[in-house]
Amino acid sequence: MMETNDIFQNPHGRAEAFFDMRDYIYFLTKGHNFSFAQLPMNDKTAILFEELKEYGFISNDTQIEHFRVIFGIPLHRSKVPFKPIKWEKNQQLFRFFIYSLFPKETLWNDGLFGIPCLFVNEHGEPLYIPKSDKKRLEQSSDYDTLNTILTNFNK
Repeated sequence: MMETNDIFQNPHGRAEAFFDMRDYIYFLTKGHNFSFAQLPMNDKTAILFEELKEYGFISNDTQIEHFRVIFGIPLHRSKVPFKPIKWEKNQQLFRFFIYSLFPKETLWNDGLFGIPCLFVNEHGEPLYIPKSDKKRLEQSSDYDTLNTILTNFNK
């Protein structure tokens, strides 16, 4: 019997793991008739969401229910269609954001997994996780702000 984490261990080949992840993303975004979680508006994901919007990391028109999908909380039917989260900063900051939030065990093949497909850039194009460029990351004027936001979230 396949365990939940088996998808990331790639036991049946890369293609099957990819399709399993695609099915999971579809499940999260298709909309359901009941709520899977009732979170208070001041929970950690809401605080992170508001800070990312306030400092211009994600678009102001992002809905919190859509943002919470990245944490595995499926959408309610009243919130469909799912709109990808618009990341408005550079892709090194996006890489830092993803790798700061999610444990390495959930990442495979240089971070190719489900979460990036839930994001688009400011032009509406799908995002990918770029190769690490620590110098560019640290030279970004937004690095310290994002680092502080994520450090507070991960406490």
